[in-house]
Amino acid sequence: MEQNKLQKYFKESCLKLNLFYLHEINSTNDFAKDNPVNPPALIITDKQEKGRGRFSNFWFSAEGKNITITLVQELNIEERKVCVVNFYTGIVIYNILKKLFPELHISLKWPNDIIINGKKAGGILTELIKRKIPETDDSSVKASLVIIGIGINVNQDEFPEELTNNKYLSKNATSLFIESGRVSELEELIFKITKEFFIYYDAIFCPDRIVYLWKKYSGMIGKDVEFYKDSDSEIISGKIFDIESDGAIIILLKSGEKIKMYSGEVHLIY
Repeated sequence: MEQNKLQKYFKESCLKLNLFYLHEINSTNDFAKDNPVNPPALIITDKQEKGRGRFSNFWFSAEGKNITITLVQELNIEERKVCVVNFYTGIVIYNILKKLFPELHISLKWPNDIIINGKKAGGILTELIKRKIPETDDSSVKASLVIIGIGINVNQDEFPEELTNNKYLSKNATSLFIESGRVSELEELIFKITKEFFIYYDAIFCPDRIVYLWKKYSGMIGKDVEFYKDSDSEIISGKIFDIESDGAIIILLKSGEKIKMYSGEVHLIY
């Protein structure tokens, strides 16, 4: 990562934020939670030792080849509505990648995956924390911060087989380089994603529009799926009936029953 190049992008734009660059770190999300990071902020690393996805799954990223960042923003929102931030971030990434790689089939998968040509190329992990406001002496006055971890496989050209503790991952992992044959400039991608995220951030307060766009870009409605609540639970088969504005997925079972789930893992059946 060339810090000077990245700083130049931000300097030439109207976007003002706190930028943290760390060559190596356990987790950019953990750094945001454990340190006095004032929003709006961007945390970047070349090497993340303990990156994680949902269900505490390990997120592998080759050093210096991919995007491993965290965005931090103040947002007074209920925890049950954090899904809208997740969906919004997915839409931002989708829009940027479609502009830069129009030849690729890019889509979003519930609840937080970036899919390229049917394979997983990235993910989003959104967390909400309460933190004391530095400008006040009253420790009871706290701000809500959303911490959005973004991992995108960009220039990685292979993935280790031992990566998976889930039977789908090794055959499904991919990168922009593998799918397009082009090496991408990480600094440009990070800048474009960060800029669009913060400039259009107020869109989060229009959740119905966000969910509408997310469903449009995912193309998941009506698709056959396998769903499981966690890695030890029974697999449920059915069709995706809808995604609701609170982030819940509605699955139509073969029996005609509809079930509503707020968390879990979905695999499309092609």
